[in-house]
Amino acid sequence: MSSKIILVILGEPNSTFSEVLFKYFLSKNFKKNKNKIVLVGSKKLLQMQMSKLKYNFYIHEIVDVKKAIVKLINIINVDYKFKKTFSKITSSSNKYIENCFNLSIELIKLNKIKKLINGPVSKTHFLKKKFPGITEYIGFKTKTNNQVMLIYNQNLSVSPLTTHIPIKEVTKK
Repeated sequence: MSSKIILVILGEPNSTFSEVLFKYFLSKNFKKNKNKIVLVGSKKLLQMQMSKLKYNFYIHEIVDVKKAIVKLINIINVDYKFKKTFSKITSSSNKYIENCFNLSIELIKLNKIKKLINGPVSKTHFLKKKFPGITEYIGFKTKTNNQVMLIYNQNLSVSPLTTHIPIKEVTKK
């Protein structure tokens, strides 16, 4: 069952990622999807973004990934205090983003989930130059050495040999 679940961390709350998700929810690919999509983030913010962007979807709130339903948008709510639906990206959302990642990593460990998609995060504000990218951040949080990222679509899957380093350093690695 857990191999059929895809966790999606909503990431930076002021990014355009929600619009990308909404367009996906209208696509043929979503309608053909056999996996259970479980979003991890603020339900209230997502609903307000949906309203502002003039989309309308039912969001099924769950507290346990085993309650996720196929063909519906499932969400595990992570509280986030905000004033505006979209605003400037700053470090004010860092704790929320960290909470989303911590919860997702815990869900992966408990439920043996193997699929994770993360929304964008600010390297400047969230990672603060401690990690070159989110791949390394997740590796650190999960105590994983030699982590890799996968870039995937139906026609091609790519796993780069290096992650988040300047092109001039690739041959050295």
